[in-house]
Amino acid sequence: MKKRTLTKRAPLRSKARSSPADRQALRGVELMFFAYRDFTSDPDELLRAHGFGRAHHRVLHFVGRDPGMTVTALLGVLQITKQSINRVLQQLVTEGFVRQEAGTTDRRQRCLSLTTEGERLW
Repeated sequence: MKKRTLTKRAPLRSKARSSPADRQALRGVELMFFAYRDFTSDPDELLRAHGFGRAHHRVLHFVGRDPGMTVTALLGVLQITKQSINRVLQQLVTEGFVRQEAGTTDRRQRCLSLTTEGERLW
């Protein structure tokens, strides 16, 4: 992971945010942003090398944690629509990172699991 340093910021211009508590809260939000950015930078680079983004990472993560989960369950976890995930999921299936199989009790269900390649990336 690349080491990043925080730089000194110009003072806040808004008088509405000039109280010490407001400045402290804003600084806390900024620090969370920098931590998140640094935490995700290496995975983002790896995903980008495959032509993937964070949506792909979310699918890989949850399918990796719960092999055999249905598409419906994944949609519930991610709180998105079927249309939103379709392109991402199809790309992962087509490129061999996720396996999609019919359910054993209900053939209409699509159960998801990672392939060996998907496990390496996960």
